[in-house]
Amino acid sequence: MNTPAYFAMDNFVFEHFVVGLEELESEVKMYPNPVNDFLTIENTTGVVTILDASGKVLNEQFSKGITSVDFSDLPKGVYFVRISNENDATTHKILK
Repeated sequence: MNTPAYFAMDNFVFEHFVVGLEELESEVKMYPNPVNDFLTIENTTGVVTILDASGKVLNEQFSKGITSVDFSDLPKGVYFVRISNENDATTHKILK
């Protein structure tokens, strides 16, 4: 019987699919957050890119070890710090 009042299904097969990207554990440390004038970034090697909320690149520099990024000229708001190298890229949200 298959009417609008009754519906039956049989032989379900469930498969596990991962949708999206798995977030990688990062040893990168950024402080202070919220930032006033300078953001300190530790344990990083690669290109550090500062983006505003619309994705516009505000600053880009190479970092190895400890880096200080100047936020003193930027207005208060939400910013993103992208750290990328030839192996991977991570993005962190920073408030000012």
